[in-house]
Amino acid sequence: MESNRTPQTAWLHGWFEQAAGRALATGELGAVLARAGVGKTAFLIQLALEDLLAGQDVFHVALGKELTDVEARYHELLNERLAGLDQAERPLHEQNVIRHRVIQSLPEGGLDTDRLASALDSYRRHLEHRPSLLVIDGADLGPTGVDLDALREVARTVQARIWLSVRTHRDAQIAPPQADALVYLEPTGKRIRARLARAFGGEHTAEPLLLTADRLRPAPDYHGAGPRPDQYRLLSGGAAGSEDWFGQCAERWGLTERHFSFAGRKPARTRGLVELKPEELSLGDVSWTYLKSRLQRDLDHSEHMIRVLQTIWHQVNPAGEVFCVGLVQPAGTVKGGTGWAVELAKQQHKPVWVFDQQAGCWYEWFAHDWRACDPPVIRQNRFCGTGTRNINDAGRRAVEQLFARTFGPPA
Repeated sequence: MESNRTPQTAWLHGWFEQAAGRALATGELGAVLARAGVGKTAFLIQLALEDLLAGQDVFHVALGKELTDVEARYHELLNERLAGLDQAERPLHEQNVIRHRVIQSLPEGGLDTDRLASALDSYRRHLEHRPSLLVIDGADLGPTGVDLDALREVARTVQARIWLSVRTHRDAQIAPPQADALVYLEPTGKRIRARLARAFGGEHTAEPLLLTADRLRPAPDYHGAGPRPDQYRLLSGGAAGSEDWFGQCAERWGLTERHFSFAGRKPARTRGLVELKPEELSLGDVSWTYLKSRLQRDLDHSEHMIRVLQTIWHQVNPAGEVFCVGLVQPAGTVKGGTGWAVELAKQQHKPVWVFDQQAGCWYEWFAHDWRACDPPVIRQNRFCGTGTRNINDAGRRAVEQLFARTFGPPA
């Protein structure tokens, strides 16, 4: 599903249209229902990004949420969609999203359809903002809550569709809203299942969409419909330890390998070895002062180390995401020279995960800090796999399981 994708790929709208038989029309309303913390906000933002990246306006009402938190979530999910693009292409997409998006933060239960209509009219007249999609996150459908018929009328007036979220409760049954389409988000193990229950007056039994729990992105189907390994490429340095093990796993699962090295160096991994010329190495030049400030420590300033750091740029720059085995230090950096790969990924706003061998779990870089997370899967066709030379059994299992979660058993 994800191979050769562009940021405009409308996988979520596409799944809904295929499952429901058609898309929502002007004035129609879709509702996503789930318990607290399951991912309703991420689901709505992913829908919004598909319109925004197609150059359409979106008006997002966040009820009971801080504006900065909603903006940060947009930024995180957008970065993942743009991760596979060249750096020169990213700013245009980022600017388009900001230009076409309006976010209104209101108190919980504070949505008034008359005020919403007035706000939409003001944005249209003064900023030429004409939304194709209204997002209502945190709708209260109680006796004093939002009037769905009035909301539909507002949407028809501005010629928009509506997606809203409704919170359900584990121990209490609530009547589903009178929406044109109902999607339930249901935790299943470490994944979220999006299930279309009703659409356009009829019950539906379409195949659910399996999503990752962190970003509500399509998750691999572990029953045979997962991504094809031969469409994926590991980028690494081929050094002994973690990089060698990433390469061995790539070969077992049938991925392409590219290991960047230089004359005089003897990497442990030679399958897919690329020996960079001096002029190619120079593309990865970095100021030693800047390097020290990012890593918050000094490194061996030898010619060999300089070239190793230059090769790391070639591993990270074309990659859509970075996986590292090592140790997360209190300052937020990763121990060793491969910590530079992690810093480059942060600098380039790429998704980056570290398996901390001491803690025995995965960490994901989120906003400005590391947070423990569910074991990740490989989402990008080009990804960097790197880490410590002193990989232990836990580190080997973590890398092996990363490939197994993504591609299923090796061929």
